[in-house]
Amino acid sequence: MSTDQILIKIKEKLPYINCTKSSIIAGMHNHQELFICYGRKSLYGLRKWENEKVNIKGGSIVYFAYEYIMQKNDPVHISEITQYIIQYRPDTNRKSIMSNITGNGKNRFICFKNSFIGISNRYYSETYVVQNNKPRSWEEKFQDLKKFMIMNNRLPLKNIQDVEESHLFHFWRGVFTEFHKGNLESKREKLLRDIGFSFDKKR
Repeated sequence: MSTDQILIKIKEKLPYINCTKSSIIAGMHNHQELFICYGRKSLYGLRKWENEKVNIKGGSIVYFAYEYIMQKNDPVHISEITQYIIQYRPDTNRKSIMSNITGNGKNRFICFKNSFIGISNRYYSETYVVQNNKPRSWEEKFQDLKKFMIMNNRLPLKNIQDVEESHLFHFWRGVFTEFHKGNLESKREKLLRDIGFSFDKKR
């Protein structure tokens, strides 16, 4: 269910409770032992469904890729990773999965030539040649944050199920800290304020 649907149901069943979409999202993330999130679309379900239903699994594409590769001793080809992930996210594809891995999941993974993917802190045979990738810039991370805020109408949270969201969480927290230390460029501050980012210490 989406947060909008959940909010409607709560108001129907418990009209005396003062509830908002933001409080629902926070509650879901604070009780991840009970709830699962389906990627970045703010769709939620019960964690017990992972054991009761077929092909129901919470988490993001990066989370699934990391989980799968961690089970292997050697780097895994992107086609094999794709076959695993589409069980749970049938609307995705190889190109989108690779984009997630090399984008927001970059700190977790290491890319080898011929489309093999490994875990960044693991040692692999020298037969696998590292594919050099340019580090993501501040501006690229900002664009990811902007897209997330537009899609979800909130800031990213520290989320054990969604590695991408957690990276965005650490990005905006780092920006927030830099601002209050007086180290954030005015140009970047304006970009953030233009998308509704608040530097209020009470957040």
